[in-house]
Amino acid sequence: MQRRKELALRILVLIEDMDRGSGVDERNVSNNIGGSPAAFEVDIHYHLGLLASGGFLRVEMQPSTSVSIYHMTWAGHDLLDKLVKEVQ
Repeated sequence: MQRRKELALRILVLIEDMDRGSGVDERNVSNNIGGSPAAFEVDIHYHLGLLASGGFLRVEMQPSTSVSIYHMTWAGHDLLDKLVKEVQ
């Protein structure tokens, strides 16, 4: 699978916009990024994993539902700023 900066940017923008302090549920990320094909959803989860392993997102597992909640880190905000500048 290939890394796609534009998808990483869309994910970071979405999480920044939706997070009100309690993080963003992985289902909300998938539902609000757009695209319903299963292959696209796999791509979203792959990129969430890349962003988390890179330290740009903090992941919290909800034990009762086994759903991942994503929070932006300081490094994630810095990456978002950098990617936005690259797009301009």
